[in-house]
Amino acid sequence: MSGSNLVGSVGGELQLIYAPQRGNNMSEQPAVWVDPSGATWLLIANNSGVGAMKLRFSNTGAPYVEEQWQHPDTAKSSIVANGVLYYAAACSGGYCMNAADPVTGNVLWTSTEQLANLHWQSPILVNGAIYIADGSQLHRFDIGTQPTHVVTPTAGPNGSIAPDTPQTVDDGGTTSFTLTPDAHYGIADVTGCGGQLSGNTYTTGPITADCTVSATFAILTHTVTPDAGANGSIAPDTPQIINDGDTTSFTLTPDANYRVADASGCGGQLDGNTYTTGPITADCTVSVTFAIITHIVTPSGGANGSIAPDTPQTVDDGATTSFTITPNANFTIDTVTGCGGSLTGTIYTTGPVTADCTVSATFAGSGGDLIFADGFDGP
Repeated sequence: MSGSNLVGSVGGELQLIYAPQRGNNMSEQPAVWVDPSGATWLLIANNSGVGAMKLRFSNTGAPYVEEQWQHPDTAKSSIVANGVLYYAAACSGGYCMNAADPVTGNVLWTSTEQLANLHWQSPILVNGAIYIADGSQLHRFDIGTQPTHVVTPTAGPNGSIAPDTPQTVDDGGTTSFTLTPDAHYGIADVTGCGGQLSGNTYTTGPITADCTVSATFAILTHTVTPDAGANGSIAPDTPQIINDGDTTSFTLTPDANYRVADASGCGGQLDGNTYTTGPITADCTVSVTFAIITHIVTPSGGANGSIAPDTPQTVDDGATTSFTITPNANFTIDTVTGCGGSLTGTIYTTGPVTADCTVSATFAGSGGDLIFADGFDGP
């Protein structure tokens, strides 16, 4: 370190840097690890925590170490075996062995067996097992592979699940599946492996045993609600449950003297008295209104008299209307006809009107003296 190339020389450190976890002394033994890429790591555990530093080189080739991560904890000396960092750290009631990812510090496993208070003890690796002694006994923790479980997806007809092959999942891990219903279908139910559905994605809970995710699909349905106004009816008159993409029809029946004024909703069309919806893709309402049927009664008065009113009259179907017939001086009512009516005095009243029609009146001379302009009667 001194650069003097002499035995026993001191000083001249290339770098002086705090341990990542700061604080406390360094009586514990750091661990050195070369990762798969060939980079060298220094992994430090002490009473202030656990941290990692990585050996790097400057542009000039000078080596230096750089802090990577740190976790506060009360820990003892660490070792690295098979790419896993092992160290004893404080836990409730004493100390526990921890296995962590040396690149991130994330704890992968914590022993359920507790150690008594530790002082200078450090774990060692012998024949695939971690050994550590506490104040009263020696503990052994076998290094094994992570247990895995198989999650099997199944999907009923009218949809699919992806991936659709059994998935191998680490113990405690989760996995997800995408559910895709066929056209006009929806997800009816998804169960298994303690999961939850969000949109079309089903994510399992932590997997601790082999299990199956089962999905079923059902036809989408919508409600078509019929709504008829006064003076008529619609049949059926109760809400109809219709499969997605299908159509349905309603019969519209006006009351006597009424007609269908308007029918709308659900993208449909009226043909006669039958209203047929378009393909149903959402809840909707078919609304129909009815209006009284009306007809036009046209008055027509001949010469030598008048009819009142003298303009066409709009008359409700089945109703009647009346006209006053007035002859000129020296004339009389000759005939009044049309619309199935009758004359009483000078009032002509139609019969019940069921179609457009005309009331016609004619007049005739009364037969009395004619006074000429010269004041003399004619021969």
